[in-house]
Amino acid sequence: FIILLIEILIISLLFPTLNLVLDPSYLTRFKDLLPATFSGLSDLSYIYYVLGFLLFLYFLKTIVLLFIQIRIAKFATDIGRDTSKKVFNFYLKQNYLFYTNNNSSKIVRNSMNEASSVFGFIFHFNTFLIEFLVLVGIICVLLFLQPIPTIILSIFILSLTFFYIRFNKKKVKEIGNNRILNDGLRIKHIQHGINLIKEIKLYKKVEFFLNSFSIPNHKSFEALKILRIIQALPRLLLEQMVVIFIVLLVAILKTKGLSFVEIVPIAGLFAAAILRILPSSSRIITSFQVVMYNYVSVKHNYDELNTFETINEIKEFSSEKMKFKENIIIKDLSFIYPGTNTKILENFNCEIKKNTVTAFVGKSGVGKS
Repeated sequence: FIILLIEILIISLLFPTLNLVLDPSYLTRFKDLLPATFSGLSDLSYIYYVLGFLLFLYFLKTIVLLFIQIRIAKFATDIGRDTSKKVFNFYLKQNYLFYTNNNSSKIVRNSMNEASSVFGFIFHFNTFLIEFLVLVGIICVLLFLQPIPTIILSIFILSLTFFYIRFNKKKVKEIGNNRILNDGLRIKHIQHGINLIKEIKLYKKVEFFLNSFSIPNHKSFEALKILRIIQALPRLLLEQMVVIFIVLLVAILKTKGLSFVEIVPIAGLFAAAILRILPSSSRIITSFQVVMYNYVSVKHNYDELNTFETINEIKEFSSEKMKFKENIIIKDLSFIYPGTNTKILENFNCEIKKNTVTAFVGKSGVGKS
């Protein structure tokens, strides 16, 4: 709200300031509106006071914006950090079977990369809201001062923004999904490469593992490249549109018979407003894209946390140590993995005596663990 108020004050002062500098008759009318306290000032002093107040507003806006950005960054950082911790805590509390059915690369990806994307989502969502309110405020002031040119400018900007977001919304989500998939595969192949480094060296499979990693690595960075291109386009298109608007505005004002002194304040007002509207519009579009891009990660983590029930911490039954006196006896133990129909163990019986060595030998998946 404070930024919106300051922006409105700045844009509102630009038009009379330019008229004060260019039109002596406007300065005379300006003096009549001031209290008698300022009657003894020279014409140049009036201009200096107005320019000084304008500079003060710009300085105040910079300070307030810096403070807001710091607060937003802190808020987004806190949520991103807590989300990463919560996701990792969620995985730690799952039972052993969860780890047998899920690749560790998925756990690493969700605990680090996807949780970090929450930061981007929160930060850019707040940026989107601030810039949108500022843009609306500036357009409202321009509508009050110069309604017809402002309506034309608004139609230009809103049309470009609407169609750009409309045609790229689905693409940005698709890029986000591809990035999640390929980042998981990249982590998986890196883990395999590190864990199997002895076998890779022994059997000379470096090229095989490198090629396996290269495919998702290429796709992940290709998705990032397309996203960066999409994010760069709005500013270029908006700049081109603004140049066309300014040329048309000057031509229309000249056609209406306005003098140079009358045209300059109007053109200067819109030029100054556009200098603020242009980056604001670009940030609105970019922030919206980043929000949609990171929304995929936010939803992914949300769904992940709600898919499984968290297993409570195992409580100790007694503070006393279990005493292994003679033997450990297992009787009639049966076990089946969830989602399968085959019993890994059925009526298994075993006795392990004290001071003996016992080995469980068998193929993978027969129930040794």
